[in-house]
Amino acid sequence: MIKKIIIALWLIGSMSTYGQKNYSLYGTTSLVQFEQVNVTLDGYYKFTNELSFSTWSQRTNGIEAIRGGDYFASVNTFNFSKKNSTSTLSMGISIFRNETIVRNQFIIKFRFKIL
Repeated sequence: MIKKIIIALWLIGSMSTYGQKNYSLYGTTSLVQFEQVNVTLDGYYKFTNELSFSTWSQRTNGIEAIRGGDYFASVNTFNFSKKNSTSTLSMGISIFRNETIVRNQFIIKFRFKIL
């Protein structure tokens, strides 16, 4: 997790030297039932109008083992969208890890506007 944060900060720092504003990084923390802490990082970088990269990662702390235990989940995708389109095709990897499961999977997502 720390390695990902350092890489994300390094990438953002190196991108800012070029004066580009094609990126964003958001962080969220939440306290659930005063027992569980969730930390989420959500990043985005736009290469061109048609190609972007997005990453979403969450780490939890305080989930009882009987309920599955603490986990780390991440989705990292390259996103393709035609100019002025309301649809996006994304391909990348989905990662899930807890005390007993390690799952790295290829993912394809299709996002489209309904309303």
